[in-house]
Amino acid sequence: MEHSKIGFLLKAVVVGCGVLAIAAYLITAYPFINREILIFYPTIHQYYPYWFCCFAPSLIIILVALRSAWVIVGNIGNDNSFCIENSKRFDRIKLLALMYAGYIFLVEVMCFLIFAHKPFLFISSMVLTLVAVGIAIVCKVLAILIKKATDLQDEQSLTI
Repeated sequence: MEHSKIGFLLKAVVVGCGVLAIAAYLITAYPFINREILIFYPTIHQYYPYWFCCFAPSLIIILVALRSAWVIVGNIGNDNSFCIENSKRFDRIKLLALMYAGYIFLVEVMCFLIFAHKPFLFISSMVLTLVAVGIAIVCKVLAILIKKATDLQDEQSLTI
């Protein structure tokens, strides 16, 4: 498959991730539009606005990480996969994923302890934290591999 096709497909994945992230946050914000839906959840309706105001800023971290991913897939599409900039961007995404994991963990633990002792909400937020840590680990591994590949590519170009 050509690099331009791969780059296009990867850009479609990044756009899809952005759309899904924004949609998830909009769905989470739906009770602000339709307050009657909170009637079905009487134990959380009183603290929902506080929780959402703490939770919503985490979308910014996701969008910044997707911006770095967009540049990486653009480099891949331009046949510049193994460059030091991609390695640095993967390290940046790793840092953002760890920031997201820490932020979500703190917000959810705080809300769990202060507002509602709902194990399902706590467990679902821990799943988000675990996914973010997994993304951070994968990004660190990719950063290391791309750095090594860049070094090998530089050595090869020097020997020719």
